[in-house]
Amino acid sequence: MEYAVLKGFALIPDYCPDPCLRTSYDYDYLLPQESLQPAGRALTSAGYTRRAERQEHPVVYAPGVQMSSVPRGYDGLYSPRFPRKVELHSHLWDSSSLRIPVTLTPSPLERRRMRIWQNLRFWSLAEEDELALQVLHTFHHILHNWCRLGWLLEIAYFLHHRSSNQAFWRRFSEQVTANPPMRDMAGVVLLLAVTLFEGTLPAVVSEEIMQRLPRSLTLWVERYGQHSALNNFTGDKYSLLLHREFIREEDVWRDLRRRRIFPLHRPNHPAKALKPGLASHLAAGWSQGVYVARRLAHHSKAALTYGWERYRWERIRSAGP
Repeated sequence: MEYAVLKGFALIPDYCPDPCLRTSYDYDYLLPQESLQPAGRALTSAGYTRRAERQEHPVVYAPGVQMSSVPRGYDGLYSPRFPRKVELHSHLWDSSSLRIPVTLTPSPLERRRMRIWQNLRFWSLAEEDELALQVLHTFHHILHNWCRLGWLLEIAYFLHHRSSNQAFWRRFSEQVTANPPMRDMAGVVLLLAVTLFEGTLPAVVSEEIMQRLPRSLTLWVERYGQHSALNNFTGDKYSLLLHREFIREEDVWRDLRRRRIFPLHRPNHPAKALKPGLASHLAAGWSQGVYVARRLAHHSKAALTYGWERYRWERIRSAGP
């Protein structure tokens, strides 16, 4: 079966020198569309269960109850017994939720490379495809208001250690500049990485990507991106200002903005009664109520600050250099 490992241990050592420094909550694989069902059957036979997700892509399988072990404290996130999901991807970018069309170089599985890590052999993406995925993945999470600061650190680490490989950067720049939205996404993510972690941009990236980056995107990174990144983009909704720069259709934007300001969906992990009986159900209900109240307060406050900042941003954006 054709496949490529995405992210996770495929980033060692190019993006992170030591696997003990990072943890993964899931395992991601790129597969041909026709391989999704056979892979799903294999996971089901191994004790995984397909999860019902809000989006059709990727296809997510979670460990069964007998495979799960609730971690204790933050150290438990690094435990091999942590119940990690498996996500099956048939493509590297899904425009259905963010409504930003990105045209990537076709057939990434044809360019995959064999890797060996700790005597484990596996397929991963070609180097330029891997960096493109890191850019897309980070940008996707920025717009969804949850992006680990460590992802930007890993990109900065890669930039630092690969900055002299001009042939690689030429291939990467040719790939992303062929599609303006992708080029601008790369510009925002790379600029954030080098600004926060004092990295150095290769000359070809500066010429082909950064010099073409719209002033509004550079201004957003300076005014909002750096501060928001230090809080993993969870404390505000200023990423809406960034998202707007990539959407041209007014009706599409109004729908996106409404759904992003007040996301109306069930929590990812709704509270459940741990034991049968009234007391346990009341405790679960109380816990769920507290969670909902906190999220409502967060979204209300963030929506108000976004509304106020939006008018300031429009004035700043329209002003001259």
